[in-house]
Amino acid sequence: MPKPVEVTEEVLLERVAALYGGEHAKWLGGRWKALRKCGMASEAEREQARLRRRMGDMSVFMKTLKQRYSLWYRHHHEGFSGTLWEGRYKSVLLQGDAATLSAVSAYIDLNPVRARMVEDPAKYRWSGYGAAMAGDPDAMRGIARVFMEDAGDEDFERVAEENYRAYLYERGGDSLSPEKVRE
Repeated sequence: MPKPVEVTEEVLLERVAALYGGEHAKWLGGRWKALRKCGMASEAEREQARLRRRMGDMSVFMKTLKQRYSLWYRHHHEGFSGTLWEGRYKSVLLQGDAATLSAVSAYIDLNPVRARMVEDPAKYRWSGYGAAMAGDPDAMRGIARVFMEDAGDEDFERVAEENYRAYLYERGGDSLSPEKVRE
């Protein structure tokens, strides 16, 4: 996550308007003005500080996005109630060795295969492995760094050939066809 940047009250209200609508932003701006007029400027600053802190928090962002989309969806489609997603968004910091990182990477790259969206993980262009196989330099470097912390752009082919491709297909034995694994 990038570090939060300090934004002006005007920019803060623009972002509130984008997420909650112009009327809410107008009301909030009026509230802050009224608080300052009543000698309660510190309360307005506290509210703004709370909103600024939320802007740098991925979990809060995902919660708000899911809530807002659910409200919109339910408003436009009959017969739905509650949340549209089963589980809460979760973010986990991974620290560890190549074995941990490669296991998580393989799990993610095999998700489209398990979901039967593709037969070959290299064909799913929105995954790291698919993007790397399509030539995306950032994805190639990312996969190489799973196995070599100081990997450069030139290391992907060797790492993919010697390590990750075999590991991915070995891990995907329950999701991939036996023919695809042998291939």
